[in-house]
Amino acid sequence: QRIAAAPAAPARTNLYWYIGVMSIPVLLFIAFWFILWNQSNRLIAEIRKPRDVSETWQVCLKRGLSQKDIPATDSSRGVVITLGSLLFEVNSTEISGKAQRRIDELVDIVKGCARDSNIIVEGHASMEKAVNEARNRELSEGRARTVGEAFRTSGFPQERISARGFGSSMPVASNDTE
Repeated sequence: QRIAAAPAAPARTNLYWYIGVMSIPVLLFIAFWFILWNQSNRLIAEIRKPRDVSETWQVCLKRGLSQKDIPATDSSRGVVITLGSLLFEVNSTEISGKAQRRIDELVDIVKGCARDSNIIVEGHASMEKAVNEARNRELSEGRARTVGEAFRTSGFPQERISARGFGSSMPVASNDTE
């Protein structure tokens, strides 16, 4: 006795299967396109929304600095921040522990208000008679680089930071108070 082979499936079953399989990528594309369209419309609406620009980065920076008792003034060069003379140990470019906290506060404020601004760190030295001017300039340049490095390590781009030392040629305060 011979066993008859099962009849071949009609060609339509294969056609429906192919249509089903091919429709999955099309449905995924439509769903992705719909999500993308909704998100782009949301972003466009966010961009077009009016913003309060009454506070500039300068105002924000000066407000934040004043809250931390860090003196800042406006000048033709931008906002000038003066940190004082007790940041470093005598005759050293190493930042003291107290000064490190102060610099970290400054960096956080600048990051919050003026992240895209250029940072110029200027080092100054005293005008004492017994101090060698070349050593003063070298020390002030090293100290300025140390503070600039604090900005770099906190995420500011290196090309936006410059550091220079003036020695005692441009003092920011007199020595009469010491």
